[in-house]
Amino acid sequence: MDEFRRQLFHVNSGLAILLFFFIFGFFATQMLLFATLVAGFALIHLKLQRAKLPIIDNFLEKFERPGAIEGAGALYFATGALLAVSLLSNAGQVAAVLLILALGDGFATIIGSKGRHKLPFNGKKTAEGSIAMMLFSMPAYFTAGWIGIIAAAAATIAEALPISLDDNLSVPLACILVFKLAELFLH
Repeated sequence: MDEFRRQLFHVNSGLAILLFFFIFGFFATQMLLFATLVAGFALIHLKLQRAKLPIIDNFLEKFERPGAIEGAGALYFATGALLAVSLLSNAGQVAAVLLILALGDGFATIIGSKGRHKLPFNGKKTAEGSIAMMLFSMPAYFTAGWIGIIAAAAATIAEALPISLDDNLSVPLACILVFKLAELFLH
């Protein structure tokens, strides 16, 4: 139940950022995400100093993974979103990255955590999670066209690989790479 709640928050946070981006544009979204990172670093610092923050502590108790650095996942998520909004100039591509990060990555964990077929190259991930990642990333097509499907496939691979980089960073970086390569070679 905790993982489901955590991932539901992940999905809704990504969709909220996407909505904010559509309403307010690039600059305002960059500023929001940057302010989120500054506040996040401050909160992580306070938590590492064992500060008692009643509202924040209650939130972290409900949404943070046991044993994780408190707030680190949200910080990676905001960083991944900020990278997309800062490194891409096409609004459809930014929307695709945010959709893939929110829906694809979120549902990969929700469905993958119940999966039974471990990936041969990464025993921590399941085939069901990878299939969910790809399927729930498909809305990227509606904002970025066919290249959004390639970005979704690259993100699915990046999410499944046994690397130490958090998937809230590897997923948007894989998408950004696809869009930048497409821009370089297709225009």
